[in-house]
Amino acid sequence: MRAFATDTSYCPPHLSKSDLYAYDDYCLKVHYGNWDWETARSICIREGGDLVQPRTPGMQEYIRVNLLPQKQRSEEDGFWIGATDLNTESHWRWVSGDPQMPYSNWELGQGPSQSGFLFVSGDLEDCALMSIQDGFRWFDYPCSNFLYHYSFICQHKKLPRSTHHVIPTKFTTRYVRPTTTKYVPPTTTKYLQPATTEYVLPTTTRFQQETHQSTAGTDTSYCPPHLSKSDLYAYGDYCLKVHYGNWDWVTARSICIREGGDLVQPRTPGMQEYIRVNLLPQKQRSEDDGFWIGATDLNTESHWRWVSGDPSMPYSNWEPGEGPYQSGFLFVSGDLEDCALMRIEDGFRWHDYPCSNFLYHYSFICQHRLNHYETTTEETVGPIIG
Repeated sequence: MRAFATDTSYCPPHLSKSDLYAYDDYCLKVHYGNWDWETARSICIREGGDLVQPRTPGMQEYIRVNLLPQKQRSEEDGFWIGATDLNTESHWRWVSGDPQMPYSNWELGQGPSQSGFLFVSGDLEDCALMSIQDGFRWFDYPCSNFLYHYSFICQHKKLPRSTHHVIPTKFTTRYVRPTTTKYVPPTTTKYLQPATTEYVLPTTTRFQQETHQSTAGTDTSYCPPHLSKSDLYAYGDYCLKVHYGNWDWVTARSICIREGGDLVQPRTPGMQEYIRVNLLPQKQRSEDDGFWIGATDLNTESHWRWVSGDPSMPYSNWEPGEGPYQSGFLFVSGDLEDCALMRIEDGFRWHDYPCSNFLYHYSFICQHRLNHYETTTEETVGPIIG
């Protein structure tokens, strides 16, 4: 048990071994450099994890002991962690959404007791930093301010110690439900090819592909079954789940990812128009006049990209003066308006707004891949220890 707890060979294989640690069921990947909290979290999510959540004194001490000798590498003297009170001021929660935080390690006067640092109002210091010079105790700082850029730690679940491999022997027909947030496209080959840590992969017959092409475009019965049918739409190969209410962009994206998808990415005029036509009649339900979408320039100012990581965005629908041409709204600097909103009153054209500001809370749309009914071949053998 102890060997597993500290063995990084159980970490997801796409993580490089440098600055990689293991504690119990988690792998901890340290990123040294200078990032704001929002960008740091976005990088962790793209890696398949999230910002670290030191929930016990043991995990807190493990981080301190292992990273203190490396303190000279963290130029700005701290590490962002996955705690925030963005949703409710002074109610600190883990980014995973737990309603309470039984263990914490706040510096005196920080966290729930914070009233502001220098000229920054306490209600704008919504993200937690583990400070090296203060014994790795926690401080709350602004989430997306150019003055507050630090290193950070991502947390990943370890891979299981044993699993079952599947090899083809005979045909059986069953429904295959995706179990990872990464979409694995169906193939038309006879045999199954492993592509993820899940060893049962779908194949699709020609007849099923043709049927899917003709019916799945608007049929929500192809959507992942855990999604409720209310406010659920289908376009092309995607299911669109609309959430009405008031959330910042960071929280909205987190909810989509927990659902197994991501914020919607309207990559074509057709998809853009489909959303407009279907959601315009519901405009009275979106209290704050817009929907967050999955576009951001958090990584590079004015270089807008989809959250899926595509290096360019061939199609866009920006309102004139927005997006790459934005220079700031009212008192907000343009370099803090890093997340895209589809505004109802502007013909569903896109605007860029702050990602985690209490003044900018909107509805949002999650995008999910359609499922397929597929023919698979399988035989369970072994456990494979690895």
